[in-house]
Amino acid sequence: MEFCRKSLLTARSHFYGWKKDYRVWLVFLMEGFLVVSKLSGITAYAVRTGTECTVFVLPMMFTDSTFAEGLWKILIYFGFILLVCNAPFRDGRIHYMVIRSGKAAWWGGSILYIAASALIYLLFLALLGTLTVLPAGTLRRYWGSALYALQASGMGNSVGQLPAENVMNTLVPAAAEWMTFGIAWLSLIGIGFLVYLVNDLSGGMMAGSIAAAVLVMLDPTVNWLAFSVYRKFWYYLSPVSWTSIEHWDILAKNLPLNGRTVTLLSLIIAAVLGGMTWFVNQKSEVIREEQL
Repeated sequence: MEFCRKSLLTARSHFYGWKKDYRVWLVFLMEGFLVVSKLSGITAYAVRTGTECTVFVLPMMFTDSTFAEGLWKILIYFGFILLVCNAPFRDGRIHYMVIRSGKAAWWGGSILYIAASALIYLLFLALLGTLTVLPAGTLRRYWGSALYALQASGMGNSVGQLPAENVMNTLVPAAAEWMTFGIAWLSLIGIGFLVYLVNDLSGGMMAGSIAAAVLVMLDPTVNWLAFSVYRKFWYYLSPVSWTSIEHWDILAKNLPLNGRTVTLLSLIIAAVLGGMTWFVNQKSEVIREEQL
């Protein structure tokens, strides 16, 4: 219990740093602008035509897209990498925090902070998306006549990013929202742990972000490589691709990814990376004797 209490206090101290960290404000401003710009066209179309759009828009954000369409999902991941790029958070307070709480609790608080940051980040995207489409929003168990009309007319890419066609035709919006939220949260946690681990091993603040960015950019590469049904196995090599639920076989048997499998794999990856950060953290010299 004492370990949990000290870990929570450490995580809280990291969040206190958001007030004066311009990098954090920049991330939320950039991602907020991205969400509004991507969804405002759909809202304007729905209001103009008197149609509706679901308020569950998170699946749109994680739908696969091309470079020409803006790679919305990739930009969301880059925003989160920027949010946690300073892991393992060795700022000017670290010596005080480690002396007060201990290395174990400091590690626990940092890991908890990454997981909570991913949750807050996703909630921010989902809520802002809902607010953006609210003038034409609906809570009904369908995606909205505006989205269906845009899909049928082929105008979707000209006003914003639509959900994948098979998602719209198979899943109700609320179910797609929760599925996307769960797998995306696990994915972001894994990305954050990777940044932490690589930065801790390298002793700097760049290597982790570079490693995470390379992993994220594997997603459009896999989409390009897996152009035929015989190459669908490529999707299992890119954890970022798992967050696009239009590839899950819950929608059709010929799709490449099993939803339960990729969810379990995401949990395992996060757990393994988190465990590795523990071992690396215990061996790192956070406080040298001459600094005390």
